[in-house]
Amino acid sequence: MGADGPDITFAPDGQKIAFVSDRNLRIQIYSIDLQSGEVQQLTDRDSSATQPDWSPDGRQIVYRDANIDIYTMNADGMNQKPLLQAPAKPGRWLRFSPVWAPDRQRIAFCEMVWKAERLPEVRLIIYDTVSKRQQIRDFRRGLQAASWMEDDVILLSMIDDKSDKYDIYRYHIGDDTVINLTNTPNMSEYHPDWISDTALDISPKEKNKILGTDKT
Repeated sequence: MGADGPDITFAPDGQKIAFVSDRNLRIQIYSIDLQSGEVQQLTDRDSSATQPDWSPDGRQIVYRDANIDIYTMNADGMNQKPLLQAPAKPGRWLRFSPVWAPDRQRIAFCEMVWKAERLPEVRLIIYDTVSKRQQIRDFRRGLQAASWMEDDVILLSMIDDKSDKYDIYRYHIGDDTVINLTNTPNMSEYHPDWISDTALDISPKEKNKILGTDKT
């Protein structure tokens, strides 16, 4: 069960990219303006900072600190703070793969907690940044990464109770159903991401879209 993940993410307006680099000898998060090429260092932590993800309004970034916790910061790197306090229960633990929900209010991430000599508890945490409430869903066999698909649907890379490999699943929060989307017999899939069917539905400059049988 790993905690690695994608380390590059586009801002919602497509004007900037947040990425991870060790250019200053420590692994930190930077952003680059795609028009000017200007690079800005966003984190300057004693430990590594990885797995950035933009909020849907582009104002904040959530990321994973190498001290195994989740942090948020403004898009310019200011106001860095932990999303949650460390778990109160004894044992080793880590958190990883933070992703912002389309509703701009919730953040989902994966968590592992080891107690004594037992296998780790593996779960998906959905944290509401307004109410401060958490939804917890156990995935005991394994959970690698999460990615929001819709407000109440999350894509997961996970192992179910009948397999020893990672597949991509669709998890419906409301009715707590999990559907295997890949189910490949000899291959594991990691780090799913979602793009809307209409994300690339654009028109060239000074051109009109063709709708149905209408001609332009």
